[in-house]
Amino acid sequence: MGSSLDAIAANSTIDRLPVHVTRLTDITGAKSCSIVFISTTEMDHLREDLAILGNADVLTVSDAPDFLQHGGMIQFLNVANHVRFAVNLDAVNRTHLILSSELLRVASSVSGKPPTGELP
Repeated sequence: MGSSLDAIAANSTIDRLPVHVTRLTDITGAKSCSIVFISTTEMDHLREDLAILGNADVLTVSDAPDFLQHGGMIQFLNVANHVRFAVNLDAVNRTHLILSSELLRVASSVSGKPPTGELP
């Protein structure tokens, strides 16, 4: 996944700001990130990692099994040889992050309640 992220981020911008990929050895450094991809190699520390990030305004993403059930926000899934994603709104709602309705519409599944109580 790392080389794919590097390729996607190369020369990319979001709102005219450059995208940087940084590999961290300590999850506490992730509090200053906007998006954190947690590798499946972190499975033994997943609960602790997510607890450390707590209510920080950091979008947590992984392809680890049961990531959403552990409190992650977006989980990549392999569905019929295509990469899809599922969303845990309860985890997102613990932060000040807002996911667009367009993003939620293309998710393979959305769990949790939207902040307004309306369906996504």
